[in-house]
Amino acid sequence: MKKLLLIVLTLGLVAGLLTAQAGQTPFANDVAAINKAAGSVLMLLVYDGDTGSMSRTGSGFVAFDSRTLVTSYRLVAGGSLVLAEDEAGHAHFLDQVIAADPEKDLVILRFKGDSGLPPLPIRQSVSPARGEPVLIISNLDNQGSNSLLKGDITSLRTVEGTSHIHFSAPAAPAPGSALLNQEGLLIGLVTAKEVNSPTQMHEALDIWEAVSLMQAAEGSLTPLSKLGFDAPAAQGEPQVADYTIRNLTAREETPGQVVLTWESDAPEGTEYYLAYEVKDNNNHSFLTTTEKTTAIYPLVPGEEYEFYVSPNIPSLWDELKQSTSLALAAPLAFTQGEDLLLSLGLYLQLENHPFRNYLPGSLDSITVGELHQALHDTVLNMTSAIRLAQDTVHPTRTGFYTLHTPAGYVYITNLFDIPFNQKLLVNYNHSNMAELLLDVKEFEGGFEPGTWVFAAYMDDGLVGEVEIKVVAEEELPLSQAAPARQRQLYDLLPEVIPLKVGEEAYVGSPFRPTINPDIINADPLRAITRFTLAYLGESRDMMPLDFGDSGQQLTYYTYDLRVEPGALVNPGEISLRRYGPDIYYVYVAVSEITFEDGTVLT
Repeated sequence: MKKLLLIVLTLGLVAGLLTAQAGQTPFANDVAAINKAAGSVLMLLVYDGDTGSMSRTGSGFVAFDSRTLVTSYRLVAGGSLVLAEDEAGHAHFLDQVIAADPEKDLVILRFKGDSGLPPLPIRQSVSPARGEPVLIISNLDNQGSNSLLKGDITSLRTVEGTSHIHFSAPAAPAPGSALLNQEGLLIGLVTAKEVNSPTQMHEALDIWEAVSLMQAAEGSLTPLSKLGFDAPAAQGEPQVADYTIRNLTAREETPGQVVLTWESDAPEGTEYYLAYEVKDNNNHSFLTTTEKTTAIYPLVPGEEYEFYVSPNIPSLWDELKQSTSLALAAPLAFTQGEDLLLSLGLYLQLENHPFRNYLPGSLDSITVGELHQALHDTVLNMTSAIRLAQDTVHPTRTGFYTLHTPAGYVYITNLFDIPFNQKLLVNYNHSNMAELLLDVKEFEGGFEPGTWVFAAYMDDGLVGEVEIKVVAEEELPLSQAAPARQRQLYDLLPEVIPLKVGEEAYVGSPFRPTINPDIINADPLRAITRFTLAYLGESRDMMPLDFGDSGQQLTYYTYDLRVEPGALVNPGEISLRRYGPDIYYVYVAVSEITFEDGTVLT
């Protein structure tokens, strides 16, 4: 214990001397020194054991030596895998626990190998003081690049023998961030923020709590297993890290589905860890299996993937793992017998606002602010309109969505079922893109302007792609921006249809026996002399209704009316009584248009 204490003190004192001798410029104004310190603060990616997806991000810093990292216990507890990424983009595995104290929100982890990063120098004798300026190095945007925050110590408190530092900062630093004084010495570990804490007030654990915990550990190491602090294996028991993986192969069974197989000298029942990513994306997905073969689906057709298999988590990227790559075939075209894709587009929708089943033109641009709002107060829907074949046997399909961002990253949703109603003439599927937007925000730290490409897949076929331009405009308050955007969206008119009709009518409560749509000629040059409108009625549960005893769900009305370019006319009321007492919605669509030059558009 004395030897360890001597090492810690020596490291801190040497580092402190080096800092003082680096130059006369104070650390707070020394750009080179600040950037050197920032290189020892890493972004932590914590992966969930059940889903294999990244569940949390935060920070941690190198301390004591180049193989030791200090961070927040609550940040990493309960995860199945922790990766640390430095500012150079290098990934480091954390495979062992040196010591942990859940009550203090403190854990000290051991790197799998030498990180090659210098430890931050630790404050030695002078205690922090109220009013003292501090600097916080934190990974705020989840992109691996650290941010520098400046603040002041507001209070020092000792609660049940544990020393805490309260400080101010203009933004909330990530848990596990480094708190430094004006000399560049480490004085605290930023802990997980309490829910009811004031926005500008934050808390750190005095760094000497970590020093004391390190001393008490007396050099012991415990294997890190899914972030459960398990006891070491019994003496003589083989370690899974000693097993090897051989002959890993990947083959594409169907579009977007890959089967991995491998050999191993591990006993039956050994748990294998798998990781995969689109090549060069550094955005991995993880899963586990006790078999020596597994199917992975869905994957993005047309992309090249890299696959990794290991008998334990830490060796996924070291000499014990096996890796292979496979370029997937291009996606199949969407062909489902006589099924017909009528339209596919992206649409903004106010939350809890009824979606209009007629489709105006899809969005071709969206602001960064609107993408942020689409995670809170609005919805960005990918909407498809599909006419099913009359002989459709399987009304439920499977689908997924993908997104390519300007940074070159590829994202994919989980697989989901798409139910279809064979009684409907046209089936609409509205899918919220929030899952993809959240993945982008977590991995890239924000929404980069440029061209984004969303794609929809169904039953292994590419339904279609939608390009949308993300523009960096000033974000307006929702009360100003979103309703105006909604009006703009619902006022859009597809250029191929020059005759515009009003929205579908809500006739449910109280029941209105007629519908009275306005008609606008959006053609700037040609007058319309005749047009036919089609009507479709639906019940509250969106089931189509027959029009009287005709046995037909669509009914048509033709009007011999002249509509000048840009003019609005009202052809008169249409009775809804023949749809029966269950009528709840009525949709109006243009069936046929005759122009004054005799041209007919159907």
